[in-house]
Amino acid sequence: MSLQRRCVILMSALLITSTVVLAAQGPGSDSSAREFEVRYREWRQEMEEAAPNTVMWTSPPDYAGPARDRIATMGLSAVPIAVERADEPWVTSVFEWITRWHSHGERRKPQGEDRLWVFPEFPDISYGPYDPPDVRLILWRWWEEADVLVPRLFAERYRLWKESVAEGSPEQAARRLQRLRELGVWALPLMIEKVREGDGDLIASVSYLTDGALPADATPRECLDWWEANREHWTVPPPPAERITPEEKAFLQEWRAQRPAAGAARVASVCMRRWLTREQVIGYAGPPAAATADGTLEYECTPGLRLALEFGRNGYVVAATFAQADEAAPAAQEPWTDEER
Repeated sequence: MSLQRRCVILMSALLITSTVVLAAQGPGSDSSAREFEVRYREWRQEMEEAAPNTVMWTSPPDYAGPARDRIATMGLSAVPIAVERADEPWVTSVFEWITRWHSHGERRKPQGEDRLWVFPEFPDISYGPYDPPDVRLILWRWWEEADVLVPRLFAERYRLWKESVAEGSPEQAARRLQRLRELGVWALPLMIEKVREGDGDLIASVSYLTDGALPADATPRECLDWWEANREHWTVPPPPAERITPEEKAFLQEWRAQRPAAGAARVASVCMRRWLTREQVIGYAGPPAAATADGTLEYECTPGLRLALEFGRNGYVVAATFAQADEAAPAAQEPWTDEER
């Protein structure tokens, strides 16, 4: 077997391994992450016992037990952990319980194209008819961009709700109020400002978003006083300045100076799992050896062997491939062994 083929096989194995390792690492080893792990495993076991025939990658059954309640009591401090682990079964539901946020994926069929999954909050994200949406990317994006998106979405949905109320359309008003509430706890400061301006009708929505921490029949004064005393508890932890950890960043900055061939697999894993943009990849890993017309970045791992990073329509790394340079490829390839397959 050629040395270069061995390198390709080794790096492919490392890519799979490093992806699994990164998936298991979570956001850190602090007490919150450990506590989340314990409660999440208890809930998984509870769910599987209560509904043994449920497909784990679908929405969880309509079942609430003590283990679910224990996750919910972690509050908004669990948001970073839930976002990091959203590709595990049902963790997206955990995120929705504790934040009351909900995104409506829609199936649309552009003229002459297959039906696509699209998300109104993120017009640059879409998935094909048979591709499941990447929920972890969607949660990351919302967490990172909610501060910008929520004021605009709140103003629009609040206006539509009030229009339905004024038109005397109770069913439509109820639907639009629910859409307003689906902005989650990020909408609380804006609701409080409306209450301060005299709109007491939103007090029930503040109660809904805080799971009854504020009584639904509170007066405007009680609502405002409660918010001043509890606002920090209902503030979502800010997203990290960078998606990658300091250790991952240091690795990307030094990988070519140490073991470039073997390290390329982990580079691919980090770039794809952290959804780095082209600019971020260059900023962390340095300038590429070459770039193709479609924007793919190519890094030379070892003479004759390159790592190519491809970018999707949303601007993030979506694929990584290893290729031998034409001039370095052997004239005839040896047959693949069972072990290689």
